[in-house]
Amino acid sequence: MQQLNGLLVLPTTPSGAPSLTLTGEKLADYRSQLMGLTSIAGLSGLPQLHLPMAGLEEGPCGFSLMGLANTETDLITTGLQLAQGEVN
Repeated sequence: MQQLNGLLVLPTTPSGAPSLTLTGEKLADYRSQLMGLTSIAGLSGLPQLHLPMAGLEEGPCGFSLMGLANTETDLITTGLQLAQGEVN
């Protein structure tokens, strides 16, 4: 996890998209890892914004920005700046 403009930056997925041929046990493990990453904001009541990343060899995945309570505007502004390449 990193901080960016007072926001936490964390992965949204544990890896690239899961294969359609994953076995039940491996898919359950992937989902468990995924929930560990995506449930933090919901359980804590904090805003979270997912930013997808395309064009990766492993397939689509992304990262999330998570802010403090009542920082939704900052979260969206930073997300837009990142999408436009304006944040260093």
